[in-house]
Amino acid sequence: MKKIATVTIGKTSGKLTIAESKLFNYVDSDFRNWDTDSADEKRDSCALDVLEMTEDMTFARMFRDPERQWITQSQVLEFVGIHQGELRRNGYATFFLFKSSGEFFVAYVDVSSGGLRVRVNRFEHGNVWNAERRHRLVVPQPETEKLDTSDPESLGASDPLSLGSPNNLTKADMISALTDEQMIGHLKMMGYKVSKEY
Repeated sequence: MKKIATVTIGKTSGKLTIAESKLFNYVDSDFRNWDTDSADEKRDSCALDVLEMTEDMTFARMFRDPERQWITQSQVLEFVGIHQGELRRNGYATFFLFKSSGEFFVAYVDVSSGGLRVRVNRFEHGNVWNAERRHRLVVPQPETEKLDTSDPESLGASDPLSLGSPNNLTKADMISALTDEQMIGHLKMMGYKVSKEY
């Protein structure tokens, strides 16, 4: 997968469903046939990653961690309404994983001369999507744990992670910059027993 962009959408009520939306020129009748037109939970504003396929994939390969990668139908509509420029064009698809009544589905939106169209398929559908079409998918940006390096007491005065660390680095970034000796010292200071093996 190749990241194309990261965008932000606002709070959503969860009341809007794709089947009832007037946003599209065409809505697949299976949104209603499969009873996906039920209200969702409210969601706060969030960041979404727009990714582009670089190899042939099924839905199961695109969305390897579905419980962390689904968004609500209201969020799909919010994205399509304000970030149409990030949708794949020329009739090719942009995929969104959503959940309804405990079941996963994939909505796919395409932009053509006839306007916006949206179709739906079940997540377990085994079709392999061709990477040459450069289909896109939209998923929540993964949460990265942040350390508050502006507060020395949060790490301890002698904590090697706090030495010369700029604000807003992720813990993974900071840890990867440590030498083995610094990491061992840090773990010992936290009370862990460390045996050095190579």
